[in-house]
Amino acid sequence: MYLYKGFTLVELLIVVAILGIIAAIGFPIYTGHIDTARQQEAIASLNSIAMMQEQYQLENNNSSYWTTGNSCNDSTNQIESTLFGGDNSLNDEKYYYCIIPYNNNGYKIIATLKTDNNKKLCLDNNNETNC
Repeated sequence: MYLYKGFTLVELLIVVAILGIIAAIGFPIYTGHIDTARQQEAIASLNSIAMMQEQYQLENNNSSYWTTGNSCNDSTNQIESTLFGGDNSLNDEKYYYCIIPYNNNGYKIIATLKTDNNKKLCLDNNNETNC
């Protein structure tokens, strides 16, 4: 009579297969949550820029808003130095930001995903989010 301690090869393969199925289901869900969190961070940065735009206009007695030019390039550092006094206040790890003129005296803030220039989040001076 032999007493074997351990698992058979079939039992180990079943466990590995179950772990693979769990990973295949869980990984896309995890990355989806990470992308949503990053998007929410960018939206919070858009709102911060909008608040600082209003404050900048009031402090400088301007009739129009400050912008970074007519094209939307990576102006994150320029926004931070002008509106935030040089503080690194924006989450610029995954998105870059710019402010362009919009509707006569208004502005539109655009956050563009660094890895995909087609994915943009926008906010204008009327708190509308259409890009």
